Amino acid sequence: MKNILQRAILISLLAFVMSSRACAVEGTAQEFLDRYEHADLTERQTLLVLIKGLEDGVSWANASNQAHRVARLYCPPGKIFYQQPEDLIDMLRREVEARPDIGREPWQLATIETLRKVFPCKRLKRSSSDADMMTVGRALELALFLNVKA
Repeated sequence: MKNILQRAILISLLAFVMSSRACAVEGTAQEFLDRYEHADLTERQTLLVLIKGLEDGVSWANASNQAHRVARLYCPPGKIFYQQPEDLIDMLRREVEARPDIGREPWQLATIETLRKVFPCKRLKRSSSDADMMTVGRALELALFLNVKA
């Protein structure tokens, strides 16, 4: 009987933890920031891992884009660049304060838009291939957005 009760408690706790993480993954930028602001240490660490994981993924997408001569999503300074997850939260917070409409976007899309604004790429004279690269970048953004909504 004691073993069954322990299992029931463990399953309940796992369900609670999984549902709280799912909310963080699916929320808007404002919800993500609010959740971070009111989180305990463990949940804050989880949210920091999530936002850093997103930035790492976008960084790898940038590397792939550069290798294939496709426009990058954002252009951080220097060849070796590391962004602290707390800095990513601060950048996102400042962007949401400056543009409240972005706070209603999925936090992943808002974070990418923030990186694009903070680390813009130099614009070159447009040719037809540059227009194609911009289309590919916008298509990637749309794919990310639709994947978040799915």
